[in-house]
Amino acid sequence: MRKLHLFLIVAIASLLAIGSTGCTAKAKKIYHLSRANKYFDAGQYDQAEIEYINVLRNDQENADAYGRLGIIYFEEGRYQSAAPFLFRGSQLATNNLELHLKLGFIYLAMGKSKEARDEASFILAQKSQDKDAPLLLAESATTQTEIADVRQQLQRLSQVGDKAAIEVASGMLSFQEHDFKTAEADFQRAEVLDPKSDAAYLASGTLNLAQNNLKQAWADFKTAADLSPARSPRRLQYAQFEIQTGNSASAKNILSEMAKKTPDYIPAWVGLAEIALAEKKSDECAASLNKALARDPENYDALLLQGRLDLAQGETAKAIAELERMAKTFPQASRVHYQLATPISPRPFCCWRKSASKMAILIPPLFP
Repeated sequence: MRKLHLFLIVAIASLLAIGSTGCTAKAKKIYHLSRANKYFDAGQYDQAEIEYINVLRNDQENADAYGRLGIIYFEEGRYQSAAPFLFRGSQLATNNLELHLKLGFIYLAMGKSKEARDEASFILAQKSQDKDAPLLLAESATTQTEIADVRQQLQRLSQVGDKAAIEVASGMLSFQEHDFKTAEADFQRAEVLDPKSDAAYLASGTLNLAQNNLKQAWADFKTAADLSPARSPRRLQYAQFEIQTGNSASAKNILSEMAKKTPDYIPAWVGLAEIALAEKKSDECAASLNKALARDPENYDALLLQGRLDLAQGETAKAIAELERMAKTFPQASRVHYQLATPISPRPFCCWRKSASKMAILIPPLFP
């Protein structure tokens, strides 16, 4: 009888321990998730990242943690890191359209135009008034057949969708077909419909740049940058325009302001490093690269630029070793293979540049 009593005590203690462990994990998840959401809503991404990771330690299938980490990495320009979190988050929270949109941007940057188009179509089926999905849809059309299909889809949306966004998307398709007159009319209508559409002004700037109307292009790029969020590729594209037109001092000011206001936005640091390298300011270049790589040690653009800096400083062996490691990590990256083929005379690459035949509306290619 005494043995049975002892057995029951041990069994109950074990059950209580198991239950306590489960309750502790649940309590920790709730605690960390509450803190994470508070930091996220305040734009304090560093603290939010830590807390969301703690959530996943206690709940490995937490949709909020996966999705929000994906958003954080995307907003910081850490696109390679963002991709798996956005993908898993969108699987766990199927109707979270923000995750689908950002995942579509990632697909587009990776050259997966069909997947990007599928994400855009999914979003518009759920929310016809979305302002960004029509742009993603238009940019994902790469062949004449795809352009025609997207036009039909935009026409069906014209009665229920965001009219300004649809005009911009339609203009983007005309731009790809080199019908600049129609594209210009579309973009102008979009600006009238929504005077605060940064996408419309950026599209107009791209069109004016293609037509060598630099004065109006500058005004459009500046307006697009002023209307865009603090962490935005559209601000980078304004800086890139300044570089292309020989005003690197202005570009440096734009990027410095971005780095000051949003020090977690890695493309701004990479852009500053790019300018410093072009000006042969090795110390400045190294300092900016250190800022970028401290936040994202596997950042493609920063690592490639580090290789170019090593080459510029005569450290050829070190540069080749790093480029060879990158070639294994990013086998599809043509820039890495090109640099390996011509290591002695490094060719400058801008991390935001896109083909002149495409609109620079979304994020840049990940491995151009």
